[in-house]
Amino acid sequence: MPSPNGTCTSRSSADASPVDQLLRHFAASDLYAQGMNVVAIQELLSYRWINTTMIYVHLNKTHIEDAWTSAGQRAASRFTG
Repeated sequence: MPSPNGTCTSRSSADASPVDQLLRHFAASDLYAQGMNVVAIQELLSYRWINTTMIYVHLNKTHIEDAWTSAGQRAASRFTG
């Protein structure tokens, strides 16, 4: 939103409507599920802290298990050549 000096400022999440909050949750979760890096989502949502971004990224058990399996496979491939 424009400030009095003409520059753009972002609204805080406290100022956002429930619809804005819902859209951020949906977008962040969907982008993460499609493989987008959490830091990239943080920048896209214009959050200063990664903790704030993680509030919007809803991980389910399958996401966590997939990430764990993928990390294990990458680690194992380093030792098997």
